[in-house]
Amino acid sequence: MARKQVFVTERLLLQPLDPQNAEDLLVIFSFDEVRSQMLTTTFSTIDETTEWIEAVSNRPNSSIFSISLRQNSSEMIGIIGLNSFDRLLYSFNPDFWGAGYCTEVLRWFLKQLFEKQPERRTLVAGVHNGNEGSVRVLLKCGFVEVDSLENAMSGFSNRGGNGDSQGGEVEILESSSPANSYTNFTWFYFERPLVVKE
Repeated sequence: MARKQVFVTERLLLQPLDPQNAEDLLVIFSFDEVRSQMLTTTFSTIDETTEWIEAVSNRPNSSIFSISLRQNSSEMIGIIGLNSFDRLLYSFNPDFWGAGYCTEVLRWFLKQLFEKQPERRTLVAGVHNGNEGSVRVLLKCGFVEVDSLENAMSGFSNRGGNGDSQGGEVEILESSSPANSYTNFTWFYFERPLVVKE
């Protein structure tokens, strides 16, 4: 069995999410304050959790990671990655909120995502209205707030070229898509930073 790739930030350890993380992830998603903030991802059993992990892990351009503390790598405290609509997804055990871990891991995630997917130009994120903690994290990390999902997607599809190299985001989110029915969210996009060659 191949060893999972491990990444580190100043305080965190990240590994590709796999079915062995199902029990820990289900614990995180059992908190009401976590479940109430999720846009699309919900599950309530180990089987559902395992099925979701397998589905997101097997997608083209899959990029989703478990998060633990470097000082205690056996306890998963959260996840970060892309959801089934190719939008930003992150979630933490509430016991670890407010310590700056989300900002730290999001900065790492953005760097590795754009390195891994050089054709990508932007990333879209949605936050439940009233979730000021997530809004602060996104703004600190360079996301720009827009007034609708359509405008976030417009930034997504019109910057830097063809718009069809983003893992199917534009195709999935046509105007008839149920994902466009979200009205209780604040929308953001992150644009790939310009690389200045010296």
